Amino acid sequence: MLEIAKQKGKAIGIVSDAYVTDATPAGFTSHTVSRRQKMDIARQQIALEPEVILGGGEKYFTSGENKKLFSQARKQGYQTPRNKKEMAKIRSGKILGLFAQQALPMAVEMPAHPQVPQLAEMMQKAVELLEQNPQGFVLMVEAGKIDWAAHANDAGAVLAEMKVLDQTLAFVRRYADEHPGTLVYLNADHDTGLGTFTYQVLNEQQAARRTEQGEVLYDGNTFYGTFNTYALLEKQTRSLYYVEKELKEIPAEKRTPALLQKRLSAAVGYPLDINSFENIQDIPGLFKQLNDKYGISWATDNHSASVLIGVAYGPYQELFKGIYHNTDILPKMKTALGFRED
Repeated sequence: MLEIAKQKGKAIGIVSDAYVTDATPAGFTSHTVSRRQKMDIARQQIALEPEVILGGGEKYFTSGENKKLFSQARKQGYQTPRNKKEMAKIRSGKILGLFAQQALPMAVEMPAHPQVPQLAEMMQKAVELLEQNPQGFVLMVEAGKIDWAAHANDAGAVLAEMKVLDQTLAFVRRYADEHPGTLVYLNADHDTGLGTFTYQVLNEQQAARRTEQGEVLYDGNTFYGTFNTYALLEKQTRSLYYVEKELKEIPAEKRTPALLQKRLSAAVGYPLDINSFENIQDIPGLFKQLNDKYGISWATDNHSASVLIGVAYGPYQELFKGIYHNTDILPKMKTALGFRED
């Protein structure tokens, strides 16, 4: 789609808070056999010359067979900011902003990285540059780490990443309202994890306490999540995926209950009592029990085939009603953009 848009005179761009060479941005800017061919994808992206490339993945433009790719991009006229402040100074022209060697930090950990731009900030800069083209623009923006957090079955991190997407959509909606003729399309490539709140069976003591508080329990001793659970999830300060890896690297004899409770409490952002947890040396089991504590169940730590919700806003939004296959999206987009099939 971006190749066709460029041929028709539109400005094009990709923004991702994962790697700019990851599967989704690569699908818009390259042709390779596998998503794993990130070095090849990076070269094809520079050859395509989108006006905007913003996100993570610097290593694929500066190392190995691509060690001269960054300097080549500069010769092609790309400005290459290395942080949020430098990005803000760019007012026109092409931009290749890569703000991490690999993916940008998870949303829950972004406060520790103030120099790294947020997804919404990268998108606003992209639109500022692309809209200078009188023929218009096509921009692909990826909130890529919702998937990463869900792979880890990490509800707090998922919630933080969804809020990042929500902040980005607030700008998108406002821009579309202020610029008639702008089509916005939101979709996912798949669900990950099939995570959901479920009923929790309480023991007699817990059930009695909740009943005394006036709460109505289904079937006498069954309870399901409240908004207080969201308040706890929003306190989280670390990605549990990284915390799990760190805990596994600690020798078993040093993984005392006190140490585990301290590290987990720091990660979730509130004092966590793990005295009721079973077999605390089973690190993955610790995090499953944490999900149980929240009343959250996950069907898998991988992708599911769940049907997705797509949302279109603006001209030709009616094209995206109903149920359709993912391969129908490109023809619909061609129609909306005024591109004839050829």
